[in-house]
Amino acid sequence: MTVVVLASVTACGGGGSTGTPEPVNAISTANCTQASLQAAVASLTGDLKTPITSVALSPAGATVNGAAVSSTNPALPEHCVVTGTIDEHTGEPGNTVYGNKIRLRMPTAWNGRFYFMGGGGNNGSVADAVGTFRNMPGHSALARGYAVVAQDSGHNGSSPSFALDQKAYVNFAHQSVHDAKRVSNTLLEKYFGRGPQRSYFVGCSNGGREAMVTAQRYDDFDGVVAGAPALNMFDQWTADVWSLRAVAELAGTAPGVAATSTSQAFSDAQLSFIAKHFTDKCDALDGVADGLVQRFGQCKATTADYQQLQCSTQGGSSSNASCLSPAQTSALAKIYGGPVNSAGVSLATGSNPGGIEANWRGGLLGSGVGGLGSWYQSVIPNLPYMGYGFLGYPGAAANPRAVSSYPTGPVYAAGFNFDRDPALLEPGRLMFHGDNLDTNRAGPNFERFVRRGAKMIIYSGTADASVKAPSVAEFADKLQTSYGQERAESFARTFFVPGMGHCGGGPATDVFDVLTPLVDWVEKGEAPQRIVAQATAGNNLDPNRTGVSRPLCVYPRYARYNGSGDVANAASYSCVAD
Repeated sequence: MTVVVLASVTACGGGGSTGTPEPVNAISTANCTQASLQAAVASLTGDLKTPITSVALSPAGATVNGAAVSSTNPALPEHCVVTGTIDEHTGEPGNTVYGNKIRLRMPTAWNGRFYFMGGGGNNGSVADAVGTFRNMPGHSALARGYAVVAQDSGHNGSSPSFALDQKAYVNFAHQSVHDAKRVSNTLLEKYFGRGPQRSYFVGCSNGGREAMVTAQRYDDFDGVVAGAPALNMFDQWTADVWSLRAVAELAGTAPGVAATSTSQAFSDAQLSFIAKHFTDKCDALDGVADGLVQRFGQCKATTADYQQLQCSTQGGSSSNASCLSPAQTSALAKIYGGPVNSAGVSLATGSNPGGIEANWRGGLLGSGVGGLGSWYQSVIPNLPYMGYGFLGYPGAAANPRAVSSYPTGPVYAAGFNFDRDPALLEPGRLMFHGDNLDTNRAGPNFERFVRRGAKMIIYSGTADASVKAPSVAEFADKLQTSYGQERAESFARTFFVPGMGHCGGGPATDVFDVLTPLVDWVEKGEAPQRIVAQATAGNNLDPNRTGVSRPLCVYPRYARYNGSGDVANAASYSCVAD
């Protein structure tokens, strides 16, 4: 058992001023017992009632899964790991058991900081809670001395049917993060004699949405990282329906009929042909042709582009064997343009060309003969459930509380009415975003977050087919319009990663540290001007070289080549605005 005197502290909770937390160099591990930590949360009642299910002391040097230490499985310090379930209850459909399961790891040598791991997709499972960094293999917040928590947001599994239960619906929307933070504070106070002096939230995808929503609604964190934030997700899902319909019709599916096969709408060679065309067109806009489109907002598809992509034998000017038919260029224009209603009014932002096409195969098109895009299973069913939630989908075949009454993804997408249905998704839009994150509404409003002195780093890939870069840019633009650029950048900065897909991957410099810049901003007042990012070993950004790096710049700035120096080195680039 380790016993060292607890360091004295003068601050509590953080927020409002800079300053580095005082570490707890070590603490008695005698409190790492189920009885002790259950007693700590005994006073929590109502929705915060939390039975502790397990407590264990993990020795120094162990890994989370017992496997050998590796670049993706770091050795961990001695720590107490606690699991429990917040607000267990039963609900729809069919007396399903719900409850927000948490896993909290408390290092014996604590740096005084708290790290909340965001979820992904529909959540529904508890992450390992070591605080691994998605874009920094081999690093973890726990190994750096943070206390780390993860949670499943109140339901088990990825099915969106949890939305039929009101508590589970609200938990996933926003409440579970707030509750898990409060329970974690209570456990930390018992174990260390005080709570965290600085608290950080880091998430990507739905975790990025969680970061932004908790910053809007609550006063829990001194800094948040919102990677590929699924903000305005109902608009993005509407855009996905639009794109799925475009490729379904291209593949021969009649309007109003559920698609059964879309994989042949574009071949892989055609997707590569499209991506190369726009990369060649837009690459050098930043001063050098290096395979990265830094000025992604300036890369637009024009009538001339479609003419050049189309086969010469079908009225175009391309003789390439991978050229497109008129029907394919028409579908491509629909996808890039984004959804509109019958009056031609835009309903959501579309996509910028040049790299994103490489990420359409799995989600949008599907693979193999007779394949369908995975969005039909992973995204589209969320609309009838989460769009209406416990209020009940009005299009349910019979009982809106029975899963059997809900349509499949292909059926729902085929019947989606772009004049009627976007407005019907209002309950979900307000619950999952509120007025302040929705770019179709007034705001955004982060006044409480700003008053706390908290900071936000947003990052997203320009080739992300799920959380599209123009949508994130639209939010950043609106934030700067609402607050003015100087004030907006005093608490929120957005970084785009050219060529990166959803949260990582692609021909991109997708290895970078966002936690250290966030902590330095919060605790030292050093706002990040640029973040140096490395190319993943073995990716095809530049297969003939190693050590490729670029600066990630604060939007709307971009990395421009200085005109001399190694084009593979971030030092040869400056962050500039148009």
